[in-house]
Amino acid sequence: MLKARQTIALGSRRQPAPFTVKDNVPAAVATPVADDRVEGYESAARTATEIEDAVRSSLRSAQIELPEEAFTRITSVVRDVSRHFGNMRDEAVKVGRRLLRLREEHPPVYAALFRIVDGRCAMPFSPATASRMCAVARFVDEGKVPQDRLPLAYSAAYEIVRLDEEGLLPEAEKDGLVSPRTSRSAVLTWKRGRRPVLDDPRRVLLDEKTRLLERLARIDEELRQLGTEA
Repeated sequence: MLKARQTIALGSRRQPAPFTVKDNVPAAVATPVADDRVEGYESAARTATEIEDAVRSSLRSAQIELPEEAFTRITSVVRDVSRHFGNMRDEAVKVGRRLLRLREEHPPVYAALFRIVDGRCAMPFSPATASRMCAVARFVDEGKVPQDRLPLAYSAAYEIVRLDEEGLLPEAEKDGLVSPRTSRSAVLTWKRGRRPVLDDPRRVLLDEKTRLLERLARIDEELRQLGTEA
């Protein structure tokens, strides 16, 4: 049991215990338990020590060795992500940017941090949630829509990103759907009303095929970055 609990703070100067996987301690095996991390996770109320321990377990299970400096930097990223996660649109964009950079610079580490080891995980959310936040951050940084025009609800902002992927963003903007006040349910309702008229079934199928191929290409790229074979 921890004798003292320390509030997670960005820029904490606390140094982690030396980390190594060169000893003879067997690597922890990822336990096949259900991933019950929820979408509405509101707070990352874990102590700095708990986060360090979770990161250490994740990396050990993946047999990844990092020098102390790199371990400190990775743990800092996880602390930041935990602190920001669960808030609204702007925080989701911040988290997504940090995750994108981490995934680009350290793909194996990124994948390891989402492992569930002995019933716990370094990251406070699932890989699917991480992927959505990355998509929102990339959408903003590519200049598709200014951040302050996206819905305040992160889930609704992600649905706007999906509209862009489906080629519906211009129509959505014309109909006033791209707004901070827009809810996820409003986006989904609007989409249901935009179903194509089947006056040319072949054209509709070809368009759907193109959309699915583009989606598969994006999935393949994410799998490649995660070091995972489909």
